[in-house]
Amino acid sequence: MRDTDDGDNGGGRDGGGEDAPRMLLLAINESYWLCEGKEFLNPMLLGRGYFPRPVHCIRCADIFELRRYIGPNRMVTDFWGINPDIVARLRRDNDLLEYAAPAVSPDGSGDTGPDDVGPDDTGRGGPPPQTP
Repeated sequence: MRDTDDGDNGGGRDGGGEDAPRMLLLAINESYWLCEGKEFLNPMLLGRGYFPRPVHCIRCADIFELRRYIGPNRMVTDFWGINPDIVARLRRDNDLLEYAAPAVSPDGSGDTGPDDVGPDDTGRGGPPPQTP
């Protein structure tokens, strides 16, 4: 069941549920990307109209953690960049739910492993291994 708000913004707060629409942001420091919910992008940016609330935001410590979360077949460049001021407004309006990246990828397959985290294939951010 979903609670709705008949206020001027036309939005509502989703009660959750597996099939409820949602918006998902990914974050590293003050950089944000829209990972899910592209169809609600304009209302979220404008701050009026319907978009699923709260917007979920997964905070990653670095690009390696983000790559582990999104998996090897997706690139950050596939996502819309979101201005930090928009995220600040969502936070101020209590329309943002932030949490740390889980240790497993969203498809439930577990850690995507060091082979999928970056160009150096080590997962540690060091230089690439030398080939003989």
